[in-house]
Amino acid sequence: MTLNETLQLCSQVFTQIPDYAVCDRLLRNVMDAHRLADGLEAVLLKATLVNALYATNVYDIVTIARHIACPKIGDALRAGSPEAVEAIAREHGIGKGNASGYRDFYVFATKYAHWHNPDAYPIYDSYVGWLLPILARHFPDEPDFSVALSKNGPFTQ
Repeated sequence: MTLNETLQLCSQVFTQIPDYAVCDRLLRNVMDAHRLADGLEAVLLKATLVNALYATNVYDIVTIARHIACPKIGDALRAGSPEAVEAIAREHGIGKGNASGYRDFYVFATKYAHWHNPDAYPIYDSYVGWLLPILARHFPDEPDFSVALSKNGPFTQ
C-alpha cells in the first residue's frame, strides 16, 4: 500500500466514526453558509463551533473571533496564505500570564482555517502529530510528508 492510499484509508475510517461525522457535517454546513461572512458575529459563531466541537481549549473565544474578523486575516484565509494560520495562532494578544509571551493556538488555527478554506489548509492536531512519525517509519523512501498533507491531500477532506 502506498503512502497516499494509506492516508486515504485513514481519512475514510475517520469519516465513518458517527460522532465525528455529525460534527463535521454541522461544521461544513455552517461554514458553507457563512464562508464569506467576515463580521464579528459570523466569525464568533464559526470559531465557537470549531472550539467546542474540536475541544481546542481557546478560553477567550471572543478575543480570538475579534482578531480573526480583522480584514488582514480574512483576506489571508481566502487566499490560502500560510500566514493566516500563524496570525490566528499567535498574534491574538492573549497572554499566558507569565514572561513567556502569548498562548499558542496553532491547533485551533489549523482547524478554523481548514473549515474556512478546506482546499488550502490541512488540519494539524495531536492525531496527525502522532501519525506522522509512524508513517515516516513505514514509508522511509517518501521524501516529504508535506505533499501528502498539502491542499490535495486526504487531511483536507
